[in-house]
Amino acid sequence: MEYNIEKKRIGISQIIKEELQEQPLEAEWNLPDYCSDIERVLKCRGEVRISTRRVVGKTAYVEGYTSITLIYADSDKRVCSYDQAIPFYREISLDSDNVARVEVDGVVDYLNCRATSPKRIEVKGAAGLKISIFSEIGADVVTNATGEGLEVHTKNQNLTSVIGVFDKYMTVSDEVEIGEGSTPIRSIISGKATVCDADINPITNKTIVKGNVKVKMLYCTKNGGANTLEATLPFNQIIDTDGVDELCLCNLKTQITSLDLRARTGVDGDVRAVGITVGLLLTVRAEENVDCDLVLNAYSTKYNAQLTPCDQRVYSFKDKISKRITLQEEIELSLPTAQIFDVWCDQNNAYIQKDEVFSLNGNSVVSILFEDKEGNPVYIEKDVAYNFRSDMAITPNALCQNTVSVQDVGYTLISDTTAQIRMTVEVTSAVYEPIDANVLSGIILDENSPKVVDKHRSPIVVYYPSAGETLFEIAARYNTSVSAVRMANDIEDDNTDFKVLLIPIQN
Repeated sequence: MEYNIEKKRIGISQIIKEELQEQPLEAEWNLPDYCSDIERVLKCRGEVRISTRRVVGKTAYVEGYTSITLIYADSDKRVCSYDQAIPFYREISLDSDNVARVEVDGVVDYLNCRATSPKRIEVKGAAGLKISIFSEIGADVVTNATGEGLEVHTKNQNLTSVIGVFDKYMTVSDEVEIGEGSTPIRSIISGKATVCDADINPITNKTIVKGNVKVKMLYCTKNGGANTLEATLPFNQIIDTDGVDELCLCNLKTQITSLDLRARTGVDGDVRAVGITVGLLLTVRAEENVDCDLVLNAYSTKYNAQLTPCDQRVYSFKDKISKRITLQEEIELSLPTAQIFDVWCDQNNAYIQKDEVFSLNGNSVVSILFEDKEGNPVYIEKDVAYNFRSDMAITPNALCQNTVSVQDVGYTLISDTTAQIRMTVEVTSAVYEPIDANVLSGIILDENSPKVVDKHRSPIVVYYPSAGETLFEIAARYNTSVSAVRMANDIEDDNTDFKVLLIPIQN
């Protein structure tokens, strides 16, 4: 028995385990002597940083910390702050050692802070960790089969094959000065870093990633006021990505792993510059489009065949969405306002929907720190809802790799009780549709089970095809070849738009 089965290896990255874990945030700290006494707590900010994540054998390890920033007012009505970190460590037991990587996304769910004395604070809250365990496997799909009377039904299909996922840790740093004539810095209150304008360019076995890290910091001035300072730090990184070339599809995910802001004292003793160091994790997911003929069904006119369906779902890349949503909303302030110190967004939730087209609903919590007419610092929060609806048709089983991030928050003080908030939300998603077909991964002919044909039956059968029947289905029913049916009826394609067909029977 001689027959040939041709296969194509398709790389697949799938989530084999996903957990949502709550990380308690509980701590008590004494403020150092150089910090002013706490008169009133304004806001306690928190951001989750993932420092390391790795897989060893059947265990996944995750380490990180929640960066806590207490923003408060002292007895002189000045805005002050104190920073501290709450570390965490996680071990996740795995059912298999065939695990390629672990990914972690963290967000602070809630955070409460109270001053138990002018120098002591108590923090209670929780952070949510979304831990995804990935296995990178391959699926063998049958693309052709010949010999021993094999007949195949094929469909040309574009498949997406995962080449690999590659991580790169890096840091970017710079020193930024405040403008001439500005009041010197007394202390840095808080800061936030965001990756924007990221661009990815694959070349042979490498990927070039370019982008900017936008850093916005709030600081207290020497005369007791507050101000903001913004800086843009460009980065350019070459990442080793074996197997990648210029035609590959590459998606980029970025995470801020650390943010360090340090005041720089000049020769005159005043602070007019800030040193910035940002830690980044760049994750490149590299894929290629594979155009091939998939065997969806098969039979042999000589032997009974065992067909093995592919046990892994394969996908085809459909399109990539990249959209910036600009929002404007008027917000009523709680008190008559002298000036706004800063506006930012620490909490952003977005929910992807697959309702015939790709769409999402989102909600951001906008934080506003301002000074009232009496010179008191005041903090308030407002919810801002947004939505996005594309024109891309999508099925419920589509796979979407999404990133939704707030890129910028600005404001205009319209009146002493009203502010217009401007927010830019960036939505990116790579959309993949599953191959809706019975893809085969194997065909085996049983030489001990030859097909028995009635030698006394008529060599020609007159057949009246039903609507929608294919020549492959008809030929399989009568255990003959598609080419024989075509030849007997002078047909060049799979058209069955005939009232009657002549089916030659193999004896």
